Amino acid sequence: MKAVVGEEALTDEDRLFLEFHDRFEAEFVKQDLMENRTIFQSLDKAWDLLSLFPKEKLTKIKKAHKDNFYMREKRVFDERRNA
Repeated sequence: MKAVVGEEALTDEDRLFLEFHDRFEAEFVKQDLMENRTIFQSLDKAWDLLSLFPKEKLTKIKKAHKDNFYMREKRVFDERRNA
């Protein structure tokens, strides 16, 4: 898309989709040969990537799941720091 219209013509939301695409390929799909990732680590990576988008844009995901896992790593970090 950015090759067709140019990156400066993209909306902020378009840029989020491009960032998601690039990070999804690099961090989720291209798992290193020696990386022994558990399903839980894969799910954490998926939530980290989905958290690029505003919570209200994730309309196909149940509210309870978003409440539990959206920005989970940041919440866990903040809880540990304040403990």
